[in-house]
Amino acid sequence: MTSAELAERTREFITEAGLSLSRISAFTRARHGAGSAYFIAGSFLSSIRRGLTPHLCQIVALCEATGGNFARVMTHFGFDLAQLTGLQSRFHAERTVLLTPSEHLAHPPSGPGHLFAQIGRLDGMAFPEVVPGSIVRADTSHPVVSRGPKVGSEPVLCLVDHLQGLSCCYVSAESEKSVLLVPRHLPFPCLNYRLGDQARILGVVDAELRPWRNPHVPRAGGSRFERRAPIPALSRPQRLCELLRTSRERVGLHFRNAHGLSTRIARRLGKTDFAIALGTLSDYEASDKVPRHISKVLSLCVLYAIDFRRYLQSANIVVNSLTPVHPRAAPVPGVIPQDESVTNVTAAGGCCFSHGFPCSLFHACGGRLGGESGPLQILSACCAHRRPHLVIVNPCAGQLEEDRWREAWQRPMYLVKKRDGTQVFGFCDVHEGMMTVHNPPALPYAVERFPLGEGTVAGEVVAMLRHFAPLQS
Repeated sequence: MTSAELAERTREFITEAGLSLSRISAFTRARHGAGSAYFIAGSFLSSIRRGLTPHLCQIVALCEATGGNFARVMTHFGFDLAQLTGLQSRFHAERTVLLTPSEHLAHPPSGPGHLFAQIGRLDGMAFPEVVPGSIVRADTSHPVVSRGPKVGSEPVLCLVDHLQGLSCCYVSAESEKSVLLVPRHLPFPCLNYRLGDQARILGVVDAELRPWRNPHVPRAGGSRFERRAPIPALSRPQRLCELLRTSRERVGLHFRNAHGLSTRIARRLGKTDFAIALGTLSDYEASDKVPRHISKVLSLCVLYAIDFRRYLQSANIVVNSLTPVHPRAAPVPGVIPQDESVTNVTAAGGCCFSHGFPCSLFHACGGRLGGESGPLQILSACCAHRRPHLVIVNPCAGQLEEDRWREAWQRPMYLVKKRDGTQVFGFCDVHEGMMTVHNPPALPYAVERFPLGEGTVAGEVVAMLRHFAPLQS
């Protein structure tokens, strides 16, 4: 879409709302003042025609005047908020980061609830219970979060924010005010921190969206980025410059690394304005001023894995609605190119929401795994002991591999369709005309055995959602 076409569509949008640009200009002048970033001048359409994008505050003011949906108006100008989740997932493979499901833009959680995090390749604290590339859900309302684990109790699998970043790990209380982060994978050291200023338990891990195809073995070492104490609480209001600094330190980036990553983001999106200069990144942390270009704001949210709602809150920007365009909706001409995390995965019957895991995280996980010769599918299937689970399946991989694997978690799983219409998944073995489907080690051990002709391999399971047993309070 050219700048002239965008200006014409914006004029039509204003007209359909029963308004004129002069009335909107007068409204924003009376409400915010002519010197405010929210002010929409009479030359607004002319500026768009010349190729200038509106300020973020101007889009908010346009929504206030017309009653338009904020996310849809953002998409109108070429910025799709629903793609932030997939981009954050794709560009943060090394370190564990918080992900914001795009559904939370439409329905912000009220009070304690759940956080979601993607496990990085450098985070092996909970391996092999939780593997790199997994997306875990953490219950923030569990008593362990507010009080901390009891001294002498069994270690609890938690999501912890500490001086070296985020970790999914087992937490044991060393005293009433200090905790020990206990690894299961020996190359990783135990970490001892004081609760409150050096470490904060964000939630108890209760579910995992686990990739099964070519999982990464975590590697120790790498960046030892040390953050400044104290560790801020996620619920505490922060100034915009403080939010940027603490978020950058949480993902372990120096300014030079962040500049390089922003260039990669711009290259992938095919939009050079998403790249942020080295000096500009430093300037952003010295001021609470919102960047002039929306592309810089969205790039910061991807770079530092920032919840877009929290960015708006720290910038003191209040919008009427953040309901995102559905991730499977047709792309609007001229908007950010559809990311693979959206276009490469299809869901069957909207089943992703019945298991307490947002659909956008399935899309993000599927986009990273990728389908070699076709789109992946999100399906509901039973394991060998008949409990239903959500799985991501590559339907083009229907040939059983007969190699030998050193570890169970390295072995591929398959989806098998039986003659009676049921679907089962697990590790498959064929011997003397009989097929045996074994449960993966993450689930209670069980098998199902039937004649080979009774079932057909329908695809390879590349990811599976599993829930952990609930902890007693």
